[in-house]
Amino acid sequence: MARLIHHFVETFDGYDEIIVPSASRGGLPSEAYEVAADSVGDLGLLMDVQGIASRMHELTKYLTDRMGAPDLGAFFPHRVAYHRACRGLRATGPGERPYELLRQVKGIDLVEFSAHGECGDFPTPGGGDDGSRALDTGAHVVVAVESSCLLHTGTWSARDGRAMRNLHVVEILARAEEDGPLDGVPLSGAEVAAASGLLGR
Repeated sequence: MARLIHHFVETFDGYDEIIVPSASRGGLPSEAYEVAADSVGDLGLLMDVQGIASRMHELTKYLTDRMGAPDLGAFFPHRVAYHRACRGLRATGPGERPYELLRQVKGIDLVEFSAHGECGDFPTPGGGDDGSRALDTGAHVVVAVESSCLLHTGTWSARDGRAMRNLHVVEILARAEEDGPLDGVPLSGAEVAAASGLLGR
């Protein structure tokens, strides 16, 4: 473990800001590496890890807390189920920030499906059925800030034989109007209505 932490310090020590697209990855230095460095009694390594941890930010936290939740000009004309990943609701997670950014996306039909505090990282009998709840919303896309959550919901949709795209929030925030809709994904109700209005003129 100490070797891994030394490699982490050597890799990231020279950066002023470190942006990561995952709450679990962003919390790893303070939640695991600091404890490990302290347990081996390496004060210098502990201080190095603490210094890096203070400069490491989950992406949506950085966009909202450091940049004031800017309108990124994103366009995504589809019905999207937002997964409030349990990891994102903990102390080091982004909380409501991903939802705040997604609400600014033009054309999006945003719904929620996972209750606060529920964990669906692993498909176990009688619990964690986030993929099934996502399908029940009628959404054609699931979005989250954790890739493990997307893997889980993707497993459920594949098992049920229903097509559903699983995207990281970054993949939506990065799409501009000139990119157009996703191929093979139905438009949201609002976009269909808008298109019908234009055709009827």
